Amino acid sequence: MSSTVIEVRGLEYLIRELERRGGGDIIEAFLREIARETSRRAGQLAPRRSGALASSISFTRRGRTSYSVGSSLEYAPYLEFGTRPFIVDSPVYVTGVGWRYIYLHPGIRPRPYLMNAVRLSFHERRSVLNSVLSGSTSK
Repeated sequence: MSSTVIEVRGLEYLIRELERRGGGDIIEAFLREIARETSRRAGQLAPRRSGALASSISFTRRGRTSYSVGSSLEYAPYLEFGTRPFIVDSPVYVTGVGWRYIYLHPGIRPRPYLMNAVRLSFHERRSVLNSVLSGSTSK
């Protein structure tokens, strides 16, 4: 299983501030919701051929304020980050064309479905977090 770590910086300050205000449970619920939302969005944004990648994306709690979101599929990081050109030196089936002999593959362009899901999830929840930090109780 391959894994990639995306670290969100500034959470230490946020956690300390919420705990100081008696909202430690709030940050746990907030992060769980971010992980759930990120998992859902990553499944929507994932490149599709068979749908295996989208259906394999899940989230797991790693600690009190730590969650892991991703896929256990071996090729998931290659789609997220892309690849350099690489030597294949064998026949390859090209969709719509048929079998072709390829020596040098041009590489795979990055398709950052997971990073985009993280950004969208945090951006969408920012107003909720700001209202919690400002002391507002409205939802």
